[in-house]
Amino acid sequence: MKGYQVAAADQESLTPKADRDECRPLADLTAYGTGRTPRARAFAAQGFAGTGQETAGRIVTVSLLSYDGDGAARTVEGVRSAIEACGAGFTTSGNNGGETVRYTAVEEIEAPGSGDEAVAVRLVGEAEGAEVPMHFAVVRSGASLAQFMSLNVKSPSGASVPQDIVTAQVGKLAGAAAD
Repeated sequence: MKGYQVAAADQESLTPKADRDECRPLADLTAYGTGRTPRARAFAAQGFAGTGQETAGRIVTVSLLSYDGDGAARTVEGVRSAIEACGAGFTTSGNNGGETVRYTAVEEIEAPGSGDEAVAVRLVGEAEGAEVPMHFAVVRSGASLAQFMSLNVKSPSGASVPQDIVTAQVGKLAGAAAD
């Protein structure tokens, strides 16, 4: 991807716990691995670090998840419901290093216009006294999901998920599903 360097996205499985059951789908967006509800059958992830003038400071993680049955569709619906139910914020525990993160803002944002359906959300996380806006987009194609997380360490307002990365990854996902 132009303006990005592939970055390692390998880490131990991680499934933060939400303080309220209705917010679990949003906590699952911050998970790494298959341990979500519903549980994914397979998981792969790739990280991208912005290196260009326009992308400097942006960190993007792309996760591809495959589900049995209607698990992918239920995941998208769960995120939609959680956005509405958790608009005033929520807290997760068990994040990297066991850290607790308080999400002070939950806002539905424009979703990518690709896949069978998509949903996107802006979360503002607060940890160690700093607020970090993060954008998540979830795109379903059949029984699979492409999930995108983006944040910008140099310019928090520049956290949007890059459309070129979405287009490339969803295209690959649709191609794999067609094979």
